[in-house]
Amino acid sequence: MSQTINLPENIQAALLEKVLRFDSRLGDKESIKMLILYDSKSKVRAERQKNALPSYWDVSLYSDLYAPGDLSQFDLVYFMPGTEFKANLVKEYGILSVSGVPAYVKTGLVSMAFGLENDKPKIFMSISSLKRENHSFSAEILRIVKVNR
Repeated sequence: MSQTINLPENIQAALLEKVLRFDSRLGDKESIKMLILYDSKSKVRAERQKNALPSYWDVSLYSDLYAPGDLSQFDLVYFMPGTEFKANLVKEYGILSVSGVPAYVKTGLVSMAFGLENDKPKIFMSISSLKRENHSFSAEILRIVKVNR
C-alpha cells in the first residue's frame, strides 16, 4: 500500500478546515480538538501539519508508541504514514479519521484523506468508514469529493 503524502501540509490544512463545515457533527464547533499521530519517520511532517492548522484549534502531537489510551476527548485523529494500524481505535469512539494518504481511504482504514489526482488537490472519503465513525457529510460536499463506498 502506498504510504506517500503528496499534498503539502498547508493545502491539507485549508481543505480540512473547509470540509469540516459540512460534517453533521463537527460543522458547528468553534474549535476542533485534534490528535496527530506520527511515527519516528513522520515526526517532522506531523509538526509541519500542526503548524499549518488554524491556531484556534487544539492540536496535540503524539508518537504512535505513546498515543493516549482514551481517544474520546478528540474530535478527529490525523494518521501519518506508518500509524494507520491504530486507525481502528477511533471507530469505537466515533472520532473522524483523517490522513494525507488516499490509499488508506480506499481500504477503509480512514474516513477522509487529502491527495492529488491529475496533479490537482483532491479529497477522498470512505462512506462505510464514515458510518462506522458516526459521521456524515452533506450532499453538497460529497459531489466534489472522490467517494469510496
